[in-house]
Amino acid sequence: EDGPKTIALFSPIPAYNYISAASGYRLGSLLGAAGPLSFYDWYCDLPAGEPETWGVQTEECEEWDWTNAKLIILWGANIAESRIPASHFVTEAKYNGTKVVSILTDYNASSKLADIAICPRPGTDSALALGLTREIIDKGWHDEEYIKTFTDMPFLVRKDTGKFLCEQDLDPNGSEFRFYIWCAKNKKLVLAPGTMGDERDTLDWVQIGAIPDLNYSGEVELATAINVQVETVWLLLNRMLGKDYTLNKVAKITGIDQTVISQLASDIHKYSPTCIIEGGGANHWYHNDLNNRTMILLMAVTGNIGYNGGGFHQYTGQYRVWLKGMP
Repeated sequence: EDGPKTIALFSPIPAYNYISAASGYRLGSLLGAAGPLSFYDWYCDLPAGEPETWGVQTEECEEWDWTNAKLIILWGANIAESRIPASHFVTEAKYNGTKVVSILTDYNASSKLADIAICPRPGTDSALALGLTREIIDKGWHDEEYIKTFTDMPFLVRKDTGKFLCEQDLDPNGSEFRFYIWCAKNKKLVLAPGTMGDERDTLDWVQIGAIPDLNYSGEVELATAINVQVETVWLLLNRMLGKDYTLNKVAKITGIDQTVISQLASDIHKYSPTCIIEGGGANHWYHNDLNNRTMILLMAVTGNIGYNGGGFHQYTGQYRVWLKGMP
């Protein structure tokens, strides 16, 4: 009655069985249906926040590396049921004295592997991650050197546009993909290495001869002879966390007691290195990329967290995160 344009089809994991996928595609073609649609869009198996943040997806470490962690957080990852061949590594880690925390909306098979099970309100994972980030910064447990080297938090942001201060702002012939920090050593603007527009093959500030000032806020004259106010990403982040993600506010959003959130932040600081195993439970949400990105932010602030993210496959996001304290 409604016509073929109202029919859409998708195949979950076409590579799993080419014959069944092809037969479905053929049926859809005969019906005049739209598709095949992207099956990842439907159940969002992969953490979309990874390519948004890092530019690539499914960078992977082997699961046996979990046994090197001192704290494992199962965040939306029901590995005892969905990653059965790998779940024994968490049990082995426990034999080594690793503490295990599960963050899941139900008490399931993986929660039984954990020392502590935390059940936030569904869809509030980002708030929890930001609350943990604020608590860690507030207690001075963040890794300032890691933040300066491996994140964009020292970068300067224009207050008038909310965009990074780029080379093109100061030089019409400059790149829009090269960004500035304020050097605490030389008291001047310095172009940061590691951006898409920069060709220097290093992230080492010593080689650059600069020391980023995370707390800089000031005025810069643009190529148009206009002065604009700038401040670091670090200052912007702290202002946002301090306003919206206090322990009290996060407790109300997530339904988790303040003492539990505070204790988890303390454990992340105490048990180093920590590994977050992020799973499909945190991905099956609208704006799930924010779940992924806030976990990555938490990882970046502490400098000692591994991030193993994915759905029920062995897709992970492993980026410069096993550097501290790992074999």
